[in-house]
Amino acid sequence: MATRPPRHTHRTHAATINRRRYTTGRRLVVVDIENLIGGAVLHHTEALWARRRLTQVRAVTETDQVVIGTSHIGLIHVGTAWTHQRYVVGSGPDGADLALLEVLAEDLPTKYDEVVLASGDGIFTDAVAALCAAGVRVHVVAVRNRLSRRLRLVASQITLLDQPYDAAAISASA
Repeated sequence: MATRPPRHTHRTHAATINRRRYTTGRRLVVVDIENLIGGAVLHHTEALWARRRLTQVRAVTETDQVVIGTSHIGLIHVGTAWTHQRYVVGSGPDGADLALLEVLAEDLPTKYDEVVLASGDGIFTDAVAALCAAGVRVHVVAVRNRLSRRLRLVASQITLLDQPYDAAAISASA
């Protein structure tokens, strides 16, 4: 009589991670402020606008952990508008994006249930897909005309900001 081979009960890597995840109730907000503003942060009002807009759409709350990526040019303006946050700095082409990608590569699935990514840059697509595969909800908040098609496809949730930053409109209303 032929013996039957043992049944394998192993799961895929993603399934194992999902099975072992515990709910933390914590949320990380990752802000690519240069994508929201449309360039380097050159004035304090630009950083304030980004913070207010993200608060208005409930992408940032008082209990969230927040990481903001900026170039060295905008660090002082970002730091005075967003106090008590974590800042990552990268300069040159995609410098801030690359610094934020390092944050997204940290062991986030064991620490957070949700990640809010305030950016529409397609450079984040693979990192967002990996987080989603590990069971983390990823909510992307982006200016309507700055959201990558690829990033739109992998995110768990999307919030579009209809009004991009407009310095003339901001100063006229002040």
